[in-house]
Amino acid sequence: MNWMRRGGIVGSLCRLAPPARSPATASLARSATSSTLGEGGANTVRVYNNRPFKYERDWRPPRKPVKPPPPKPSPASFVNGIISVNKPVSWTSNEVVTKIRNTISAHLLQENPGVGKKACKIRVGHGGTLDPVATGVLVIGIGKGTKALGTFLKGEKSYKAVGQFGYETDTCDVEGQMQGEAKSYDHVTQEMIEGVLEKFRGKIQQSPPRFSAVRKNGRRAYEWAREGQDFELPARTVFVHSLRLSKPYCETKPAFELELHCGGGTYVRSLIRDIGRELNCAAFMQNLERTRQGQFSLEDCLNDDRMFDGHSILVAVHKSGADLRKGLAEMAVLQQSAGEAAGDDFDSEDHEEHLRDERDEL
Repeated sequence: MNWMRRGGIVGSLCRLAPPARSPATASLARSATSSTLGEGGANTVRVYNNRPFKYERDWRPPRKPVKPPPPKPSPASFVNGIISVNKPVSWTSNEVVTKIRNTISAHLLQENPGVGKKACKIRVGHGGTLDPVATGVLVIGIGKGTKALGTFLKGEKSYKAVGQFGYETDTCDVEGQMQGEAKSYDHVTQEMIEGVLEKFRGKIQQSPPRFSAVRKNGRRAYEWAREGQDFELPARTVFVHSLRLSKPYCETKPAFELELHCGGGTYVRSLIRDIGRELNCAAFMQNLERTRQGQFSLEDCLNDDRMFDGHSILVAVHKSGADLRKGLAEMAVLQQSAGEAAGDDFDSEDHEEHLRDERDEL
């Protein structure tokens, strides 16, 4: 017989027998038979945990859903803070940000060879643009630190600036093209300069330069200026806390050196231009150095090679935990006060757009 050729009677019976189960599983199966969908008999369908089964051997304990393991945090998620660097001359602020971002990502990738490049990407931004000709304090937000940069845009800043009499330029600085004719400055004395400086202390009205990042009709002002469009930017209110000559004019003529402490949104280029006009001559900005922004001063900045060294940057970031917490708290207060001042008309998108405009200002 066929069944004898396939292993005999014992082999056939073993194939027909249900698989062995533990006592706990058999107990659960027996208890499940107490719930039926009909009356007894061979065709009785039993239910356990909403799963019908007819025979005890068909029952299996339900499988528990397997939760995927939580994602492993990326190395970049641990790098959050606010630092300051001494921006070198001829570098734009965005070039510094890009260099720092690439430096941190390369360092994280080197320290964590098992992760990919995507896990080492990090967000970096700055808290207020400095022109290529300018140097000094540039606040850099890294990771969650970028959310606190708005406090530095609205905060106070200190500068050392050098202006020069003789003519004006289209950009109001040394990189621009000469506009109009040269004007004599022989009549200018130190007493006259100090008298004019008094007019520019406190709350003043100031027109931004045509080559600036202020928006006009949906575009940046410098875009209109590069196309040769003739336009004027409306004056706006800024606050200059202090303004004085740092050296006697007789020692620096025809240049004059200024030290000023001002609020956010102040254009130093426009300030020097307006001083020249008030003295019945012309002037442009020759040099600019930001000496302080918020709680950061030149002494706190990363200089030279340290600002582009991954280890030095990470050490500075980890030390800036208190600065980050303070900046986030101040940013929350600023947003709340702006909303209360505007009432129901406050628009968070307009507020963010205003902050982005101020980020591109001197």
